[in-house]
Amino acid sequence: MNINYILYIMRNLIFSVLTLLYGTFLFAQNTSNVLQVGVANNASVLQVGANNSDVDQIGNNNDSTVDQLGINDSDIDQTGNNNSARVIQRGFFNRSVVIQTCNFNIARVLQFGIFNFSSIIQNGNGNFATATQFGNFNISAISQFGNGNFAGVWQFGTSNVAFVHQGINGPKINDFNNATIIQNGSSNFAHIDEFGDIGGSDFNRSRIDQNGNNNFSYNAQVGDFNISAQDQTGNLNYSYVYQFGDRNSSNEDQTGTSNNSTTLQFGNLNNSRVEQIGENNLSTVTQNGTNNNSTVLQGFFGAGGNDHVSDVDQTGINNNSFVGQHGTANYSDVDQTGTANSSWVAQIGVTNESYVEQIGLGNNSTVDQIGNNNVATVYQNGIGNLSDIDQNGNNHYSCVEQIGNNNISMTSQTGFNHSSIVTQLGNNNISSVTQTN
Repeated sequence: MNINYILYIMRNLIFSVLTLLYGTFLFAQNTSNVLQVGVANNASVLQVGANNSDVDQIGNNNDSTVDQLGINDSDIDQTGNNNSARVIQRGFFNRSVVIQTCNFNIARVLQFGIFNFSSIIQNGNGNFATATQFGNFNISAISQFGNGNFAGVWQFGTSNVAFVHQGINGPKINDFNNATIIQNGSSNFAHIDEFGDIGGSDFNRSRIDQNGNNNFSYNAQVGDFNISAQDQTGNLNYSYVYQFGDRNSSNEDQTGTSNNSTTLQFGNLNNSRVEQIGENNLSTVTQNGTNNNSTVLQGFFGAGGNDHVSDVDQTGINNNSFVGQHGTANYSDVDQTGTANSSWVAQIGVTNESYVEQIGLGNNSTVDQIGNNNVATVYQNGIGNLSDIDQNGNNHYSCVEQIGNNNISMTSQTGFNHSSIVTQLGNNNISSVTQTN
């Protein structure tokens, strides 16, 4: 389903409720309801305007503070012991809901503006959640289950949407997930999901930072000790991260307009870094296995680059890929299957293309292209094969195919319109091609 349609439905549902509140408050004064059952609970409510506050506390040593100025609505529900909730609202038709169950949970809400909506739901022990909204029509929803989780949402601007969901609702040992969302601008969307194993551990960490308008970020981590960071500056950028396993790491950084990055990692100890600067750049990284590493840099000099495409797919153990592209409309495709394979692709110029496929153990490929309309293709299947392609100029074509073990191919082309095809089958073959004009 189209994300804009989803956001449209969500906003209409929430703001329909807030509009009903407007009708309720229009002819009303301040209203405060406090219900406390237990020992040493404390509730403090300060209202100026035509606000509504409802505080329900069941248990011992719970504390609630509500501070409202304008026409706002706050609902706090705490069940357990030693929970704490603070809500500050300034403006009109802001809505805050805090629900905390079990012990030692903390919730903090700060709303300045009109028609902001915040929801915090925490079930477990020692969780901390904070939501800060400056502006209008922002939506924040945090839900945390388990123990020791932290979630923070900061929104500055108009019509930003943020969701955080962490932990598993049920008996469990450990949790301690950490999620942060920062949005500055208009109509940005961010969503973080983090879950661990039912048997114990979690300790996942996520951060989404968006500056600009109409940016989209989604991050899901299933497992333990995973780390994800997504930074987007500009407009209409898209970032998607999914990590399944333990101790995976992903870093996506996009600056410009209409950049798109997708990172999928399955297994353990995989690492991905994507940095894109410019417009309409596209990166897709898929890693399946253990200790694979991928780095993608597109438009990495000065003002950046546009319309680059990079696709990296690695399956196995200890594979490494580097892709660096600068200029306009360069294309790179890297596929590696096996163990300890390594690929390097660097392209500077316009409409260069590189295709690398390696299968086996310890294969190594290097492609360097500077100029325009150059094409490099590498296929290696076996053990310990080495290919090095270096093309400077325009309209070069190089193709290397090596099947077997310990084959070596070196290709260097300088000038214009050179073509080289190398095919080696067997073991310990060596080829060297140098062309210039």
